[in-house]
Amino acid sequence: MTPSEEKILKRFETRVRQLMLSYKELQNENASLRNTIGAQRVMLDEKENALSLLQKEYNTLKLARVIDVGSDDLKDAKLRISKLVQEIDKCIAAVNI
Repeated sequence: MTPSEEKILKRFETRVRQLMLSYKELQNENASLRNTIGAQRVMLDEKENALSLLQKEYNTLKLARVIDVGSDDLKDAKLRISKLVQEIDKCIAAVNI
């Protein structure tokens, strides 16, 4: 083998080694990125579950607020009816006199 062929062969071997090292680094980076994606998916699932629970709780609180407002209205209605009954009793008492 001539010296120029040996030089070309050594350069080729060096580049193949560099290519193999780059390939290994890219494999490691790819594995790391896949792990990161997996962790992010788990975190996203947890956040979606938390959001779902908070939405259910919010809807429950809205319903409770509607019921609470309804009970205040119910108390007002009972007071009005009580006053009307008292006025009717007064009218009946006045007629009986």
